Amino acid sequence: MEIIISGASFNTGNLGVSALTVSSINLLKLQWPECKISIIGGRTFSLHKEQIGNKEILIECYPVRYSLNIFKKNHIVWIYVTILLSKILPLIISKDNNKTTCAIMNADLTCDITGGDSFSDIYGMKRLVMGYLLKRICQITGKPFIMLPQTYGPFNSERSKTLAKKVLQQADNIYSRDKEGLEVIEELIGKSDKTILCPDVAFTLELRECVLPKGFPAEAKHIIGLNISGLLFNGGYTGKNEFGLVCNYKELIKEIIDYFAALSEVHVMLVPHVVPKAFSVENDLDACQELYQSLSEQLKSKVFIAKPETDNFYDQCEIKYLIGKCSFFMGSRMHATIAAISQHVPTVGLAYSKKFIGVYETVGIEECVADLRKLNNQKVLESVKAIYSKRENIKQKLEHAIPQVKQQVYSIFDNINL
Repeated sequence: MEIIISGASFNTGNLGVSALTVSSINLLKLQWPECKISIIGGRTFSLHKEQIGNKEILIECYPVRYSLNIFKKNHIVWIYVTILLSKILPLIISKDNNKTTCAIMNADLTCDITGGDSFSDIYGMKRLVMGYLLKRICQITGKPFIMLPQTYGPFNSERSKTLAKKVLQQADNIYSRDKEGLEVIEELIGKSDKTILCPDVAFTLELRECVLPKGFPAEAKHIIGLNISGLLFNGGYTGKNEFGLVCNYKELIKEIIDYFAALSEVHVMLVPHVVPKAFSVENDLDACQELYQSLSEQLKSKVFIAKPETDNFYDQCEIKYLIGKCSFFMGSRMHATIAAISQHVPTVGLAYSKKFIGVYETVGIEECVADLRKLNNQKVLESVKAIYSKRENIKQKLEHAIPQVKQQVYSIFDNINL
């Protein structure tokens, strides 16, 4: 059996996307151990080795191009046309003409995850349209198409809603990782038995032990983890606060560090979770390093960055291992916080979008979301302090909830017959 995953990647530098990708592969392999899994997307063909359980598997990654030059090889327009023509003229159109086209047409199942939160126009219409086109070329094959647990919306324009409605109508199963997503789906296509609530697949991501970063205090009693979003640190893609934060994010992060670094027997670990080679505006590591350099020498003695001494950054499983060393965690990258929550670490989501509250509700800690679009610096810091004071109670909640959440995710494909 051949299965393709769309909206996933190993190469974005976003460890949240990588966590979703690896978790999805693992779930598919648990359900269908002998299946062949490929990923659709990216710019070039590549082979990726991934450790799943005690086995190393090879994942083929097929390119799709979206440039204005539609004559580029693997351009989405020609893939779309070829698939349409092959349905009309199967004896004339060769299915082996293009590797990407071949993979899509030969797949028995497509699982789409859209990077977890990109099925929306919050990141701009370009990203939404690209995702729409990729979904539609998989759907027109007529093979089963599943929307894996993700965020749906917001769709702020009628055009966005039209595109989303078409995809949802043609999907065979639609998993939402939050209750609000179910409402968005119902608004677009009405109530449907194919719409199901399921927690984020990254709750099941395995951790992998790694070398501790330089500066990790061997005798530290408490490690407070803080994930800094490079995107928010730089004011968004435009630098003009397009996410509508009420707080001053840079100042807020400094205030959080000041508070925790002043506590006895506490060290603060700055945790990057998005480290792209390009798009420095999104780079969490750059933001962590810039912030660290601005600290006083006294603060530097209590703060360190989760950065390996080699040029290769930690992968999604290794960074989860480091996050698990924390006794308390805060972050603006949702999958950095999921890595903490899934290990029963009391966690604050420093939220810039609606996706946080929905995911936190699935594990019963919605009170641990501080919405930066609604709260100023003082209110966020008050919220963080209040949650920290209740950390033992939150830990107990997670110890009870997480096993059930994981079991729900593990059973995601139980009712799908191929």
